[in-house]
Formats: sequence, structure tokens, C-alpha cells
Amino acid sequence: MKKQTVMELLLILVGCLLSVLLFLNLAQGGVWIVRGLDGTNGADGADGADGVDGENGKDGENGKDGEDGLDGKSAYELALEDGFVGSLHEWLLSLAVRGGDGEDGKDGQNGQNGVDGEDGKDGADGKDGVGVADVHVSSDGRLIVTLTDGTLLDAGVISGGGADLGEPDADGFTPVYEMVVKGAGDLNLRDVPGTGNVVTVVSEGDILLRTGIQRDDPENGYSRFLYNGQVCYARSHYFSLRYNYDGNLPVLHLPESVVLTLGEQAWFITDQIVSSLDDGLTVRYSYTGSGERVYDGSEGFAITPDQAGSFRLNVSVEIAEEGRIETVAQSSLTVKVVEKRETLSLTGLILGDSRISDGMTVKTLAKALPKVTWLGTRQTRDGDAIIPHEGRGGWSAENYATDPSVTVGGEFTLENPFYDPSTGAFSFAYYMSQYYPTVTSPDFVVIHLGANDGYSESSVEHLETIVESIRAFGASVGKSIRVLVMTEYRSPAKGYYLTQSSDTSLLSLRERQFAYFAYLNEAFGEREEEGVYLLPNYLSINGFSDRVVETVETANGEEKRITDVIHLGSRGYVKEAAVIRAYLYAIFA
Repeated sequence: MKKQTVMELLLILVGCLLSVLLFLNLAQGGVWIVRGLDGTNGADGADGADGVDGENGKDGENGKDGEDGLDGKSAYELALEDGFVGSLHEWLLSLAVRGGDGEDGKDGQNGQNGVDGEDGKDGADGKDGVGVADVHVSSDGRLIVTLTDGTLLDAGVISGGGADLGEPDADGFTPVYEMVVKGAGDLNLRDVPGTGNVVTVVSEGDILLRTGIQRDDPENGYSRFLYNGQVCYARSHYFSLRYNYDGNLPVLHLPESVVLTLGEQAWFITDQIVSSLDDGLTVRYSYTGSGERVYDGSEGFAITPDQAGSFRLNVSVEIAEEGRIETVAQSSLTVKVVEKRETLSLTGLILGDSRISDGMTVKTLAKALPKVTWLGTRQTRDGDAIIPHEGRGGWSAENYATDPSVTVGGEFTLENPFYDPSTGAFSFAYYMSQYYPTVTSPDFVVIHLGANDGYSESSVEHLETIVESIRAFGASVGKSIRVLVMTEYRSPAKGYYLTQSSDTSLLSLRERQFAYFAYLNEAFGEREEEGVYLLPNYLSINGFSDRVVETVETANGEEKRITDVIHLGSRGYVKEAAVIRAYLYAIFA
């Protein structure tokens, strides 16, 4: 009885165990028991032994400090490294047209596995390289490059409205530089005319820089292009000039640079910069510096700079053509903004004609620079103050350079204090020995002459004689005397000069005044290292508001007229004095 009872209990226990196992199998998806009953799968293999844990890797050593980064390379240097062949000028030309995007570069390989060391210290930042933000060819044929730092570069004349630049080469290509536009459809550019490899494909409206053309075969001849630094070819009849201004291209009369004073308003008057403007042409100014823009329009540009430094002023002559703006002429200059230096203790002399002797310029300078000692055998009174100078009404550069005395208007005669009887010529050494034997030398001399010479080339020759005599005296006493030569402003377009000879038109006078600027610029421009400065005082003069204006009786009644194209009103002289002061601030910083 007991045996049976024990056996029954064992069978019940085995059954319970099988039930539990069956339940667990069903909870896990019923895989191992059910499939085991199928008999199709082999027996499970034995579990592998657990692997032994590896030892922890050692910490990596600290990374070394990074070296200072090298200065960033220029865009041109990077282009050379990337395979471009050619001069800087050729590279600039290649930028005139942007090609298609290059293929994506391949991914770099992963570094080898290993234990990371600690981060090394950052190296010092290298200086940013300067790239090219924009390049275009103006219709007067100059390649204008705008760099990423705001600098404007005038790369020089590369076209003359598509003008030929020489004789055809051995392949019959006449050198030209002009912007052309692709006509309808796509077209292959090849590295050899007709049969070469395809360099790229251009589409309708694409603009290209053409550097040569086979003119003897207009229908089937080829053009040569510079595209992304590579010379390529296509038939000429697929292209046309993008734009060709058929009027008189204006000439922009700008110096290389101008100096402005921080916090003082300065003007740039269009009529003093552009020779003429045909109907439809406008002028646009673009300044890279900061400050209050008092006026910004086609007639001029005025700014009160609020930051010292060197900036660029770009002047463009534009026309609206078929809904787009085309540039027909463009130039730029460097604008140097300097701080006031009212404590300048200097000795100076101003030499000139009636525009100096009338006293406005010297009075303005004396008030602005109270510590400057002025030299001169003539005097201007300003209240109780007496200001010396060397201004003589009606005198020319030739008079100062060659004459012992001059009688003006048959009324009065003035002696020339610079005339050395022993040499019969201008001598600054003689002047100093006779009138200022105890003064070593002046620090600067300002010269304003030219109007009474008729704005002639001979006037500049006499000015050169005067300037070299001053510099020679300075060298003899071991001192660099700074010589500031003032320019001449243009007569107003609608003004007239009552004493002007009847056979001299106002237009020809204005042309002579512009030509005179070119003469002065050739003789005295960019000579700062020699101590000679050409002052662009003409830039700020307004043809009407800064000149002497009076009411005159005419056939139409009383009218306000500009009766003198030589002399300025008080505002004009203040502007000229501001230019002189700015240069003195910069020179004697």
C-alpha cells in the first residue's frame, strides 16, 4: 500500500514538472519543445565556455600642444597649388566668369583604432586669407576686383570696348578682351578649335571673357576664351557683345588716395570727378568705411567718418539698359581717415595767387592750428591777429619761378622775394637767408597756383622748379620740408567768367582744368616718400554753393550768376582749408 502510494506521488510530481516546463515553453513561443517533437532538427550543441575578460588598456599619453597655425594663403596662391598656371593678372581674368561647381571630394579615411590620448591645446589661429568676392569688367575696359575684406582693386585696362590689342597671331586670332554672351542653345567649349576635348558646356545667357577672335572669317571663325584659368575655343557666331555703350565714355578724375579727418564732414562732388554725363547716366558711390552719410546721390557723396583707418571709395557711372544696370566707367581711391592733432607745433608757409592773398584760407588754418608759426613777407589781418603768407593776386607759377617783380593790372608792382639776382631764378635758399636767417626751415610749404598760367603744362614745369628748390634747401639743412601742392577745381557747367576772353568757351576751360589735374598728377602724384603731396582739394568744391555768386542785371531781369570761376566763397575756402589740415594731421602724426 505504501509502495503504491509512493509511486503515485512520484508520477504526480513528474507530471507537475512537465506541466511547468510546457507552460514555460509556450510563454517563450513554443520553439524548443514543439520543434523537438517534430524530430527534424538535430540536438542542440553544447554552450561554449565563457570568454575571459581582457585587461583594461593603458591610458594614452597627453597630446602635445598644437603649433601656431600658418597665415592663410591668398586665393591666388591656393589656385597655383591647385594646378592653375599663369600670372596673377591671368588668374584675375579667369575669375571674370564663374564656371560650374566641381565634383565632391572623396571622404578621408578613418584613423587607426587605438586608445585616445588627451586633447592637445589649440594652436593659435592663423590669419585669414583674403579671397575674391566679386570680379567684373567695366565697359571702359577695366577689370575691377572686390576682395572679401572690402578692398577694391583696379587691375587695369583689359579692353577698349572690344578694341583690338595687336596683330593676329600665327593661328589668326586677334587679341581682344571683351565680355560676350552666349546665344540660344547649349555649346561645347573645347581646348582646341573644332576637334579638341570638351572643357565645359555653356548655355544661353552665359557670359564669357573673350581674349581673341578670328576676324577674317566672321561666319565660321573661332573665338578664344579664358574660362576658369583654361584657354578654350568655340565659333564666334554663337556669341554677341553683352553690352557696348555707344555714347561718350566719361573719364573719372580721381587721385590714388585722399585724407579725411575723423569726425569732420567731407564731400566728393560728381562734377569735379566726372568729365561729362550723357543723358541716362548716373553716378553711384560705394564706401567701405563707417560714419554718418550726410548725402549719397548721383550729384555727390558726403560723409562724416567715425572710424580712423584706411578704406575704399568706389565711383561708378551706370546706365539702366533693358531692365538691368550696366557699368560704363568705374574707378576707386583709398580713403585714409586720421585723428585731429590740434597741438601741432609747426612752422609753415603758404605760397600762391589771389586765392591765398584774399586771406580766407590762411585765416581758417590759423584758427584751426593755433600753434603753427606762419612765415611770409605779406600779411592778412584777422581781428587783432596778423597772419603772414606769400599770396599775390594775379601771379602765376611762371612769375614766381622767373620774374624779379610783377606789375598786375598796370596799377601796382610787387617784388618777388624768392628771386635770386645771382641766378635769375627762384631760390628758396635765397628767400630764407634774406628774410628768415634765424629760422632753420619751415616744416611745410603749401602751394596754390595754376589759374593764372591758364592751366598749362608749362605751369607744372614751373611748379616743379619751385618744389625742387624747396626740397634742395631742406636737404642742405638736413630737414625734410613737406611740400603740399593744391589742385584746381573745375568751373561750373553753367557759370561764366566776366573777364574771360570772348574766344574761350566755358567748355574748353573746363577741359583744360581737367587736363591740368592730369598734368599735376603725373608730376606730383604718389611722391609722399619724397615729402611731396598732391592735395585733391578740388574734389569737395560745389560749382555753385561754394563759389562767389552775385545778382546781375540781364535782359530777363535780375539773375543770380557765378561771376568768377576762380575765387570761392567762404564755404569753399573752409573746405580747402579742411583738406590742408587733414594732410598735416596725417603727415605730422
